[in-house]
Amino acid sequence: DRAARNVLLDKDISNGALREPILKVTSLMRSMEYVTHAPIIEFDHVEDKIGQVAYEFDSVFSFFLPEHKPNGPVGNAALVSPEATLLDTPKILGLLNGLNSMIRFGLSSCLGGLADSKRPCRERPYLPSSDSVLEFNKIYNRLQNDFSFETFEGPSLKGGLDNKWVGNSFFNHNGRSTIDPLDSNNHVLYFPVVSSEARFFSPPIENSSSKGNRVVVKFRYLATGSNVGGCIGYVDGTGDPSTQTWALCDNGNDMQSNGSWISCQFVVPLQLGSFRIAITDRRSPGKDAYFDDIQIGTGGTTTCTG
Repeated sequence: DRAARNVLLDKDISNGALREPILKVTSLMRSMEYVTHAPIIEFDHVEDKIGQVAYEFDSVFSFFLPEHKPNGPVGNAALVSPEATLLDTPKILGLLNGLNSMIRFGLSSCLGGLADSKRPCRERPYLPSSDSVLEFNKIYNRLQNDFSFETFEGPSLKGGLDNKWVGNSFFNHNGRSTIDPLDSNNHVLYFPVVSSEARFFSPPIENSSSKGNRVVVKFRYLATGSNVGGCIGYVDGTGDPSTQTWALCDNGNDMQSNGSWISCQFVVPLQLGSFRIAITDRRSPGKDAYFDDIQIGTGGTTTCTG
């Protein structure tokens, strides 16, 4: 922008215009490729922090008066600057804190952030997060709704997630990529913390049959003991991922690994227009149930084979 860099224009009092605070926030989100995993973007007390929030003006005259003249060179030159109505010291600092927080943590409450988030304030550059984040110049994959497979190798092929998995109610998930206990050149999924309910959900997947064949989720499973508690199933892809229906569980009947990798698949119910894959390790001490090579296919039965 030549005009923005031209120092001669700095001497022209009538040059330029202020941008409204809410537009500064949305401009940052658009230009820095804001991505959220929640269905609704929720701000919190934004008007108190920056003086403005969409559709919440105090009167029919919007957020500021058209004849406002700020103190200083602009007012002395008999010029008006309506947007300057919102510029007092607390609002300026609130905007700077909010933008800085979004860059560092994503949309959260951390260090004056613009949202009400109960997630911990941890800076996680270059790593996928279940929070809403700015993904400009990232080195990992974008959010993908067209899930087809998951190898747990990650973009670096040194272990990680190929897709954007989320936790219960879009909070942080508890799944981790680790080295395959039986093959040091392969990476797989395991859970360092057990949970009776799923806290690891895939992106939404379209449930579309092909030539009469049902959609199935195929995967490999390994347990280093008996009845270790690994479970996989599904949840409705249109809602909050907070509950699940288990399709296969390592409880002595459905999935018996016996220390070797087995191949399994389960059928997704036809009544679900879309679904998310749900996975967990339900029994202590954990770290003994492993999943790998999750993919979408077609078939007609729920089964496991050695």
